[in-house]
Amino acid sequence: QAQEGAATAFPAADLTLEMAEGALPDGEAEYRDALSEGRRRDLAAGRTLLGPHRADLQGVYAAKGVAAKDCSTG
Repeated sequence: QAQEGAATAFPAADLTLEMAEGALPDGEAEYRDALSEGRRRDLAAGRTLLGPHRADLQGVYAAKGVAAKDCSTG
C-alpha cells in the first residue's frame, strides 16, 4: 500500500513473508490468535517460535515479475 501512488523513480516491488516451516497467519486476528496459542510453546522453548522475525522477506520487481534477488543493482 505504501508504494501505491508514490512519486519515485525507484521500481515498485511486491513483498511477501515466507516461512521455512508452515505459513504465517493471514489476517491480524488470526495472527493474534496464533501468538496467544503459542505462548506456552514459546515459554517452554525459551524463545518466540512464530513471527515475522522467523520468516524470509521475498521481493518481486512488480513491473516485470522478476524476483528481486535476480535483478541488477547497477
